Order: sequence, then C-alpha cells, then structure tokens
Amino acid sequence: MLVDVNGRMELTNFRHAGIRWRALDFLSLERALKFDLAIQQVDAGSLMRMEQALETHGPDDRPRTLTLALGPLPHGRRLATSAACVAAVRRAALESGAVSDAAQYRRGLALMTAGLLGAPGERNLGYVVRSLAHHIRLAEPGYRGDQEAISSPA
Repeated sequence: MLVDVNGRMELTNFRHAGIRWRALDFLSLERALKFDLAIQQVDAGSLMRMEQALETHGPDDRPRTLTLALGPLPHGRRLATSAACVAAVRRAALESGAVSDAAQYRRGLALMTAGLLGAPGERNLGYVVRSLAHHIRLAEPGYRGDQEAISSPA
C-alpha cells in the first residue's frame, strides 16, 4: 500500500497474481489486512465496528473520516487505518473489473473468510466467525441491516 500526502491509497505488489479469478488477489489482500495485520487483541465487537464503518462509509472516505467514526474505540486510529486500507482494496477490485459488483466481491470474501476457520495462525476467531456471518447476511438478496451482526455478543 502506498499512501500519498492527501491520504489517497494505491495498491502495489501483486507478486502472486496469475491466471485465475482476478478478485482473488484483492480478496486475499483484504483477508490479510483484517485478520493478520489489524490488531487482533481488540475485542471482536470493536473489530466488527470496523466492519460496520466499512458499510456506512463509502470506499472514497479518507482515513480521517474513519478515524472520527472509530476513534473512541480501543486502538481506534489503528482500526481506522485498517478500514481505510480495506476500502481502498474494495474500490480497486471494482474499478479494475475484477468483480462485477459489491455483492460478487462479498460472496468471494465470505468464502475466503470461511477458509480461515481451520487455518493455522493466531487470529481473533470470534471476529472471524462474526465477520463471516456478517458478510453472508449482507450477501443475501434483500438483506438491509447489519446491526444484528454488530451488536450481538462475542
């Protein structure tokens, strides 16, 4: 990720890109940002608020906007930075034509997240499960809310 002085993020270094569904590169990057690089010691509820911020703030929001939304949380600035990076990945996936729409991206994201359930490594498993449920719900036709996924206990 490169960030310019105006807060605009650009994706770089897809060294594993190849002949396959182009969205996999973007989905893998989002998965790494959320489950490997974001601070995992934060409670699952705060991490789910990061997911909510991604739904309620557009992909063009700057980190400052997300910091206002997530700032009061423990490690809020770091969560806002992670959310801004994820938003940049999602925007790039759509703009590059790797997916036809956000729903297709979300279905791929649900599958990638499900793959983490049995994967080795130290992750906040409560967050992985809640994030998976969140994206499955949002991928359902006609689903209009995400408050249940955000407010349910870990």
